[in-house]
Amino acid sequence: PASPHKQSPPKLAECMKPLGEKANRVVIGAVPNPDCPADDLETPPLLARGKVTFFSDTENKKLVSVEIAKEDAHRQRGLMFRKSMPEEEGMLFIFEDSRPLSFWMHNTCIPLDMIFVAPDGTIVGIEENTPTLSDDTFSSGCDARFVIEMNAGWARKNGVQAGQRVKLPL
Repeated sequence: PASPHKQSPPKLAECMKPLGEKANRVVIGAVPNPDCPADDLETPPLLARGKVTFFSDTENKKLVSVEIAKEDAHRQRGLMFRKSMPEEEGMLFIFEDSRPLSFWMHNTCIPLDMIFVAPDGTIVGIEENTPTLSDDTFSSGCDARFVIEMNAGWARKNGVQAGQRVKLPL
């Protein structure tokens, strides 16, 4: 008799989402979005901070400062209600396990780049210029355990690509 086979996960090369030659979305409208709702918390949570290092073959490295969202409530809130974020800062989302991850921009007022990272530090996908205040989902394509959110356009401006490596503050 035939035995059932568990489908193996796709190889990284098959599921990676690289940046195209040109951005597939452009930022339209004011930043921050003027329709941004008021923050639902009087005092938003203060998160731990750390540094993420992006490695490249052509440059030595790029270092950015991130807020670390590793608790479920912090991951769910993310960068909602923010009106701005410094250029070399972002947010690192840490999940307990590796799986395809999906994000949305509900109540997020600034457009972002989402950088999906596998457990070994390999960038497996980038969603650039995600639209604000949107419930559309953006997914990793490959299994990922981490997501780094930066201002829209940051990944392309800094030459970040799927397949590159990062060092995370774990």
